[in-house]
Amino acid sequence: MIAKGNLHGNGGKLARYMMTGERGEEVEFVEARDLDGFGADPVAAFEALQDIARHHTQAKKPFFHTQTRLAPGEQLTREQWMEVAEREEKRLGFEGQPRIITFHIHENGERHMHIGWCRIDLEEMRAIDPGLYKNHLNQIARDFEKKFGLRELSGERQPEDRAKAPGRGEEEESRRIGTDVREIRTAILDCLEHADGGRGFRAALAERGLTLANGDRRDCFVVIDEAGGHHALNKKLTGLTLAAMRERMSDLDRSELPTVAQAKQLAAERQPQPELQPEPPKKTERPLGREASDIRTAWQATLTPSELETALAASDISLARVSPEEAKASQRTAAFAREAGNFAPTFNEGEIVAVTGRGHVYRLDERITGSAAPEIDARLAGIDHATLLNVADTKEVMREASLETWKGEQRDAREEARPASSIEIKIAEALMDTLSGKELAEKLEEAGLTIARTTPSDEAALEALRQDAKLESYVAYETLDPVQRLQLDPVLPGDIAAVTRYGNVIRLSPDKLDLDDLERRLAEVEPRGLPSIVEARAQREIDREETNQHWADIRAENLEARQERNAAYDGEQAFRSHVNAAEHGVESTFETAADAMDTGMHAASALAKGIEKALSYFASFFGGGEPKLTAAQREQNAKAQQEQDEARAQQAFDQKNEAARDWEIFEKDRRQQQDKHEEDLGYRERPGDRERQRERD
Repeated sequence: MIAKGNLHGNGGKLARYMMTGERGEEVEFVEARDLDGFGADPVAAFEALQDIARHHTQAKKPFFHTQTRLAPGEQLTREQWMEVAEREEKRLGFEGQPRIITFHIHENGERHMHIGWCRIDLEEMRAIDPGLYKNHLNQIARDFEKKFGLRELSGERQPEDRAKAPGRGEEEESRRIGTDVREIRTAILDCLEHADGGRGFRAALAERGLTLANGDRRDCFVVIDEAGGHHALNKKLTGLTLAAMRERMSDLDRSELPTVAQAKQLAAERQPQPELQPEPPKKTERPLGREASDIRTAWQATLTPSELETALAASDISLARVSPEEAKASQRTAAFAREAGNFAPTFNEGEIVAVTGRGHVYRLDERITGSAAPEIDARLAGIDHATLLNVADTKEVMREASLETWKGEQRDAREEARPASSIEIKIAEALMDTLSGKELAEKLEEAGLTIARTTPSDEAALEALRQDAKLESYVAYETLDPVQRLQLDPVLPGDIAAVTRYGNVIRLSPDKLDLDDLERRLAEVEPRGLPSIVEARAQREIDREETNQHWADIRAENLEARQERNAAYDGEQAFRSHVNAAEHGVESTFETAADAMDTGMHAASALAKGIEKALSYFASFFGGGEPKLTAAQREQNAKAQQEQDEARAQQAFDQKNEAARDWEIFEKDRRQQQDKHEEDLGYRERPGDRERQRERD
């Protein structure tokens, strides 16, 4: 096994070579990994990756190419080849990188594997270094030779190889015609070193079955071997410059030398004629690939153009119309492929073709459809060309559709792999804890959740909210202000989401919840169906405003009550200050106050009696005695007297209670002061200590 590799600076050229091969080679496509989002085909994808590398990195050669071949006559299974590919990828450090794998198959049936990687880490935007890749690949080849029982080959120069290793083209040609290129190059170098001039060199070559010829390009010499192989006498082989080589061959008449074509013809004539060979079997038609099989299935299962388009769309295939520019471009591509010994299809202007989601274009011919040409023309005649896009636009549409499909698949995979969110857990618990739709709705309302179904207008509204939130974050960053961040999950029309009391939108995964059961039970409460996200957020906004107003009222009431308590506390503190100031004379103060109150009452009573006597005297002077009261007046006087007595009794009761409360406060303060005094002095005061102290004083 021989494994070689090299850095590559042109992604499009590398992919194109891998997809077309050398002249006379067939190409077997194996895979294009992680390229769907970059281009409609591997060539376009590698060109797009090269643009990314050019604009975002400093890598001059952002691709890596390996080719792995076996000794003639040896073969590996597809699984063994892929094992080799995975080992090379891991050893070179390209795991998970975008790649293309193809096989190039020669006319003799031998195949070798080509792998092209983009070595740009698209997350960190840096180039991955494969390290000593020549040593790595050689070691891999030796390991697999032992594992698979292959003959040991080496691409390295051996000690007996006096000539330097050939170029890739010379080595490929030698392998195709079955010659030993290293032995031939060593023989050429040996003849050159032992010859004393051009004539001697020509004679030495002829003895070994080699022919010296004039080169087709530049003033150089070429050696043609017995099988028609081409070996240029360049500096890499001879060690001499072109001028030095001409001087070395100066004694040779170049007009006597044949051209390369003539030398190859002579070599072919000297080859022994093969005996009569049996007629080779006719080449069987290659089976259709998956995409072509889908086109044939859709064609044969339908009768009308509309049915055909529907069936093709189910397989991610669309019809397109070839524009004049595209027809000319296909002809140029086909001509280029013919020059390289390959094939590329040509399309006619106005022709209807099928474009797959991967960007491949298929002609609707007899091989693809399985129908005769007249039937194909009759079926396609019913399609309105004006409704079809050209091939390039159709590829773009299909690429975007494939990208969206891929994104959806990736999102579904992430949704399935992620754990349930806290919102989904709350909803799941509510579903398990309740039986009826009413109970479920109440449970969700307690959690501050509204279940909604996404509409197309919701998509636009959420996108506008995201843009507003992004703008607010920019402004807040500049002004250093706090910003409230909303969670607005990406949703599609038809998705079911939960709207929180704060306006967050959480997409609910069908992998985590039974959304059908959730919607069915909520329909018992709201027959109209689930609200849209915009409606749910609007209702939550109203609820938040009402809640905010409610708490504002409560805060106002609490503030008023707190002010009243503070005023009462201030009055109580002032009263306690007066009590503490009168600690030793509070009893006499209470008695004096009571006496003063009684004195006031007596004075008021005496004044009232004096006024009564004066009025009585005045009345008797003018009226001849006290006036007689009516029954109503007597009843009113009695009622007034009763109220006066009740007021006096209540006043006395209040005075008594107030005195008791003041005395209780005084005793409490006195005990506190006594405890502090004892704590400061270190002993407890006993009854009578104060009296004895006063006697001593």
